[in-house]
Amino acid sequence: MSYIIIFYYLINFFLVGAQQLLLGPFVYLLPFTLSLNLFYLKIKDKYLLIILIFTLIGILTLLIKGYPIIYIIKIIQFFLGSLILYILLIGIRLIKRRYIIISFLNWCIIEKLYFFLFDKFPPYLESYFSNIQNIEIRSELSSSISRFVGPTLNTSITGTFLAVIFFMATFEKESIFIEDNNLSFKSKTKITNLIAILSFSLLILSFSGTGFISFLILLLIKSYNFIFGVFKTLKIKKLIFYLFILSLILIFIQLRFKIIDADLLYRYSSGYISFIFQDKIDKIDWYFKNSTDFLFGIDFKEFSIYKLENIGGDILIFSFFRIFGFFYFITFWILCMVLSKGLRIYNVVLLLSTLHYGTIFTLTGQLLFSSLIISNKYYLENRKKYFNSKPHKL
Repeated sequence: MSYIIIFYYLINFFLVGAQQLLLGPFVYLLPFTLSLNLFYLKIKDKYLLIILIFTLIGILTLLIKGYPIIYIIKIIQFFLGSLILYILLIGIRLIKRRYIIISFLNWCIIEKLYFFLFDKFPPYLESYFSNIQNIEIRSELSSSISRFVGPTLNTSITGTFLAVIFFMATFEKESIFIEDNNLSFKSKTKITNLIAILSFSLLILSFSGTGFISFLILLLIKSYNFIFGVFKTLKIKKLIFYLFILSLILIFIQLRFKIIDADLLYRYSSGYISFIFQDKIDKIDWYFKNSTDFLFGIDFKEFSIYKLENIGGDILIFSFFRIFGFFYFITFWILCMVLSKGLRIYNVVLLLSTLHYGTIFTLTGQLLFSSLIISNKYYLENRKKYFNSKPHKL
């Protein structure tokens, strides 16, 4: 049994790390290969036809607007890749959520440990960024501090998924094992506790402002009942007093000993968060000249080749609007919300983080989004096919 588990894990470990190893196509090719004997299982999924029709509409829309085939392939893969991966991944028993999550965390740990030991990034990351951007510049937070980028190759995206994984391990423990019930309760508890500890620790070490915001949003939503209970049982004056004293102590420690670098604190400041949101608002006016462009997208002749090839960065979600139109994006989002039944709040958080970077559009982000979130409805509705074995120890 242990050899099978190791084999399963290595498959997932390779998938999560494929993009940074310059083997990105395997994120699609491997699930496609593993799906060849699952054709009749997949065509029974009622959402398969919906996704295919939705994708076909997107392709036809781009053709009508004059987009070349080569760009259409690139655009569909980039923006709708998570839906394509949904079709490929469902039903594959070798690919499991807990292995995807543990693989993601391990890739982060490997990068962090390598940098700690050798004071430089792992060779595979230096090779990936050699023709794009110097990784030291991309990850630099200050003149003396660098952040890890993780298997998503972007600190903000990695931080967001770390926040999501932490809350899944804390509040949605069973969802991590939704496609595999062959574990004892004790084993599940050990795994989720380990995942929660590692994801939270890595989130802190990532110094990601986007990850921090995602964490706060999920904390407020998931801890609502607990926080409300505290306010009901504790006098308001006493609560405010305790918070005030604690804040004074923390501020004094920071001012006196400067434990945390000022550049790190800036990423968590209201000034930085306001700057990010204002930047998005300003770019709406620059990106869209009229409401028609915003709602329906623009023709290829109006969309310069330079801007099309530069898909990514801080204005990623606006690229979706500008190419397909807002109405098509809303349909995409509704479809993802339906597919992520039981985990929809994480869908919302990932969408909000995409306002900053392409959290659900980058290749590794597509894999995580598809395997962890939008596959949930499928497994909830087909759990009898998977929950049919007696528990065993891991």
